[in-house]
Formats: sequence, C-alpha cells, structure tokens
Amino acid sequence: MDYSTIAQPWAAPSGNAPVLPMRPNNSLFLKHNPRNWIFEQITVAGKKKGDDKAEWIWLPEIQTEYERPGVNGIRAQGSVVDSSGRQAQLARDGWKVILPNEIDYLRVYPCNGGRYYATKFVKLENIAGDVFETYDREEFARFRLGLLLNNVIKMPHPSILEKIRLRRARHIDRYVRQQHIPELAAKMHKVQHEVEAMGKAIEAIKADVRKYYGQF
Repeated sequence: MDYSTIAQPWAAPSGNAPVLPMRPNNSLFLKHNPRNWIFEQITVAGKKKGDDKAEWIWLPEIQTEYERPGVNGIRAQGSVVDSSGRQAQLARDGWKVILPNEIDYLRVYPCNGGRYYATKFVKLENIAGDVFETYDREEFARFRLGLLLNNVIKMPHPSILEKIRLRRARHIDRYVRQQHIPELAAKMHKVQHEVEAMGKAIEAIKADVRKYYGQF
C-alpha cells in the first residue's frame, strides 16, 4: 500500500482514513543558514526524449527541525506545540525558517495513537507488513531550486561558495600519495573534477546569478 493517498498537507488529517502502522512523532519545520550550501547534481531535461542529463548545481542545504516540547525553548499547551520562540531565535542567529503553512512540503499521516509527520519528499509504503521509506532526491533538489527562484531563500554569496570549494579541494591531498592505487586514483580524479566544476559554477554565479539558476 502506498500511504501517499492518506497524507494530508500541514493541516491535521480528517475523515476515516487508513492508519499508518507507526508510532506518532513530532511536527517539524525546515531551516536554512546562508553559510550552508551543497554542490550536487540535478536532472536537466533535454530537447529530445531520452536526452535528460545530470548537471552540477549549487543548492542550499536545508535542515529539518522537529518541534519537541522542552527542547530549544519549544513549549506545548495541551496538544498545541508552540515553537515561535525557537523560530525567533533562529531568525536572530541568521537562519531562514521555512514554515509548512507558507510553503508546501509537510505531510501528516494518521497513525497509531496520533499523527506521523514527514516531508513530501519521503514516500511511505507498506510492503509485506513493513513500512518502507523512499527518498526522492530529485524532487527535493527541485524544491530547493524553487526556493531560490521564488526569493524564499537569498541567492548564495560567491565568497561563501568559494570557502566551501577550497575545503573540498583539500580532500585531493588525501589521495595524492596513494594515487598509485587505482581505486584511490579514481576517487582523486572524481574530487578534482568536482572542484573544477565548483569553480566554473561560482564564476557563472558571479556573472549573473539569475541566469545561472534559470538554466536548470
């Protein structure tokens, strides 16, 4: 069974839907710090069918924070969880808080004894009595790209990206003395190509950041 059919947006589930055979968990929200970016691949559609290809792109690193009462100043009044104080603290510390009632990403499932919260990038399925989670990396990449293009998250500063690139470049040194080993030589060349691609992307962002992200 694919539990996507019983998932509801951030509002509470209603009706007599089937119940997810899992224990309740805490609600959640997403957050981003402007210092945190990831260089990863995203699928770009080709002009013809079958011409799709993976392209490297700088995307914001998004973290999940669960609203656990008693943790980080999060409070609960009955069944209502209040994380406004925590969100305000994160904002003061430079984080961008992304709330599910503003951006669609949260899914709520009725479960044994309450509600189970997950993002829409996780697919829950019951296979032979066990619940399996499948993560949609491509959809999550597209979601983060949309946050940039829709000005939810500010465009990256090239200096921050360059700092991340230099940190990644230091990994090459780990393999230099052992590059006579084929497996390690392959890893070294992979990192070298990645660092080179990082540099080219940073230059494109410096030239025209909107054009850079618009191509994807």
